[in-house]
Amino acid sequence: MNQFPEEQFRPDEAQGLPEQSQDSQDALAAEDQAGASDLARPEGSQPAPQPTLESGKIWENRTTKEILYGISKAKKSDYAVLRLASHDINVDGELLISKGSTVNGARILLDEGSVEGYPAMKALLKITDGTYSLLDYSATQANAMHLEQGLKVRINNLLTSLPDLPETLEELNEGAAVAKMRSFNPGDLETPPEETNKTKSLRNKGEAPPHVETAEEALQRTMPVAVIITIVVIVLAIIATIVVLSFKPTIHQP
Repeated sequence: MNQFPEEQFRPDEAQGLPEQSQDSQDALAAEDQAGASDLARPEGSQPAPQPTLESGKIWENRTTKEILYGISKAKKSDYAVLRLASHDINVDGELLISKGSTVNGARILLDEGSVEGYPAMKALLKITDGTYSLLDYSATQANAMHLEQGLKVRINNLLTSLPDLPETLEELNEGAAVAKMRSFNPGDLETPPEETNKTKSLRNKGEAPPHVETAEEALQRTMPVAVIITIVVIVLAIIATIVVLSFKPTIHQP
């Protein structure tokens, strides 16, 4: 019976596999752990945090109306998400703000599902005690596309109606249009140029304003005079010629 060294019966070599180093084994273990954490991550979880433009507390000296006003004035981001959370009424959600002037979507996170659209925006802007943060999504707009709902609510309209927003989005838009009409100043219209004193006096006397003569009218008016002058010149020239010929001295030849 043949005897072989003990090293020839290593499990790795018996299966035709090369011996793995300790570093390789650690790398594989790390990959397995990362894979397990990916499987454990719930569906719909948020990606890496976005840059925070500003954050703070919502209270009587810093209402949601003042927060929206600051966003519309500063315009720090073309595509941002405003996250709002209350301390007293358990409301937690976010608004999608485009170019610092328009709210395109809103969502409230619930234990089961969510509330979206105008009802969500109305509830979030009613928060009086809580926190807020404005996140910049300009470089990663795809991460906020789930909030795109086509609301297109102007922040100026919200500022006009807050803190008591109407029940529906249609009422909000109608109220904004009425407010714009009420704020219209007739003095903004262009006034016609003032009449001169001469025009006023003529109008008061019932006289027509002076007629401005055209070039064609001027030519028709002056043409007879020009013809008469031309005829006179020709006649004078003929008379002068006759006179010269009549008084031409006679030369007597010897």
